[in-house]
Amino acid sequence: MSYKKIYEALKEYEPKRLVGFSYKNKHGCCAVGVLASRPEELPPLSVSALFYANQPLILEIMQKFGCTIQELNELQDYNDEGDHARPEERYLNVLKFLERKIAEEKP
Repeated sequence: MSYKKIYEALKEYEPKRLVGFSYKNKHGCCAVGVLASRPEELPPLSVSALFYANQPLILEIMQKFGCTIQELNELQDYNDEGDHARPEERYLNVLKFLERKIAEEKP
């Protein structure tokens, strides 16, 4: 997985905040929603369920960022883990998670 590509996409995202348990709502997007070209069209299901239903937007994310469904699911789980975090904190926590993953990718 190219965690670096995902990290760069999230760094460019405005506002610098992420929501939990929703790909997109009036407060913004979750980490996976940021990666989707039309996050408002993603039904409220896990990325795994959407993958197995051949949801085109999830398949598009996987192709664009070169990730597996397991890796995308891990990103979604980490995003949703901090259900009591403020959106700004969630954003920073997800960036730190991706920074660790990038460091692990280096040989």
